[in-house]
Amino acid sequence: MVRTFRVTYKRHVVTMDDLQTLYGPNWLNDQVMNMYGDLVMDTVPEKVHFFNSFFYDKLRTKGYEGVKRWTKNVDIFNKELLLIPIHLEVHWSLICVEVKKKKITYLDSQRTLNRRCPKHICRYLQAEADKKNRPDFRDGWRGVFQMNIARQNNDSDCGAFVLQ
Repeated sequence: MVRTFRVTYKRHVVTMDDLQTLYGPNWLNDQVMNMYGDLVMDTVPEKVHFFNSFFYDKLRTKGYEGVKRWTKNVDIFNKELLLIPIHLEVHWSLICVEVKKKKITYLDSQRTLNRRCPKHICRYLQAEADKKNRPDFRDGWRGVFQMNIARQNNDSDCGAFVLQ
């Protein structure tokens, strides 16, 4: 009976199995992350854009051409904050972009220094600025690794840390 539990929100369907990824030593799944992202955006739509959890992997493997349509209806440069969940096989981390400050912050509860992530995001932002004719956002981006954040003490809580 409980297994048939489903929550539908916009294009997302979260089942009891999805919710189980929030409990115990489980790895959070993309469905939970993406529904959460839509809830965040609906709370403050004029301020925040939360990218789909598949965005970064597509950007990393296909470049700007692979994701150029992902924000066709959104001017990310009019937002205050961009949240980009990073899911690399078995680990979640987060990129926060403070648009007006041109600051790209990498947050990782295991404190790994993945230098490629901020570089990929910087190149994406530059290409997006070119495409949307926003030369004021073409240059001046800086990357920061935020080290004074809560640290996970196991191998499974990284997704929950991203949701914080």
